[in-house]
Amino acid sequence: MISYQQQIANLLECALADARLVESFMRLESGTLDNLSPAKFKNEAKVCWICVKEDRKGAEELAKTYGL
Repeated sequence: MISYQQQIANLLECALADARLVESFMRLESGTLDNLSPAKFKNEAKVCWICVKEDRKGAEELAKTYGL
């Protein structure tokens, strides 16, 4: 099974370090990511990637709260 971070990195063509930040924003919105359809997962990843780019420092702090 591929980790969420690897799925996000593959989808967005970004580094794993960035993918963990995207995952943290996705978890903020959805809690668990298992319930997202593939289309919803893709859309959420794209939206959250924008959030990471807008506030990288905040994203780092958020990721720490999830242990990422």
